[in-house]
Amino acid sequence: NFMKTFNKILTLVLVVLFSNSFSAQITITPYYGGPNTTSVGLLADDNYLFEVYNTPMDIDFSNLGPLGLTASYTFDSKIALGVDFNYTRCKASFDYFETSTDSISGDTYNMDAQRAVIRAMARFDAHFGDSERFDPYFSFGLGYRTTSTSYASDRPGFVETPRETLIPLALRLAFGTNIWIIDELGVLLEIGLGGGGLGRFGVTYRLQ
Repeated sequence: NFMKTFNKILTLVLVVLFSNSFSAQITITPYYGGPNTTSVGLLADDNYLFEVYNTPMDIDFSNLGPLGLTASYTFDSKIALGVDFNYTRCKASFDYFETSTDSISGDTYNMDAQRAVIRAMARFDAHFGDSERFDPYFSFGLGYRTTSTSYASDRPGFVETPRETLIPLALRLAFGTNIWIIDELGVLLEIGLGGGGLGRFGVTYRLQ
C-alpha cells in the first residue's frame, strides 16, 4: 500500500543521506513557512458546517507553522536526496449561534476547534549555478500527510463526528536558494506549491 511504499523510499533516502560510504555535502535546515491555510479545512469540516449557523464576532485563529526541518545529501553532480518534515496547526475558541432563532434571541454556545497537519516527504533537489554565495535549486517532494481535527462544544447534545485523512499524499514543487553567509551557515529562501507553505524562510547548516 501507499504507506509501505513511502516507508521504503524514506528508508532508502535516509540510508543514502547518512551513509559513511560517500563523501559529499550534508545540509540541515530548520524553517518556518506561510501562509497558514489550515483554517480553511477547519471551517470546511462537517462539525463546523452542520453545527454553526453564524458567529456574533469574527473568529480569531491561533496559528502555528508550517514549521519544519529538511536534511539533504548533495552529490558532486549537484543532485540532492533528502527528507522534509513539517507541522502546521490552527485552533480557535469562539461563540456561535446554532440556529437563526438563536441569532435573534442572542443565545450562544462556545466551541473549541483545532486542526493539525503533519507531513513527511522524501525530497529531490537539482542545484544549478556556480556562485559560491548563491545556491539556487529546483525541488520535488513526495510523501505522507496526515491530519487531525477536534471539535468540542458546550451545547447540550453536541457529538463530534470523527474524521480521517481523505488524501494521505503530500506533494511539493519548489524553487529556492541558499544564500551562504559563511561556508557553514546560510539563509534559505524558498517558494513552492503544496507540502507546507507557499513561502519558506530558514537557516541552513552545511556539514562538509
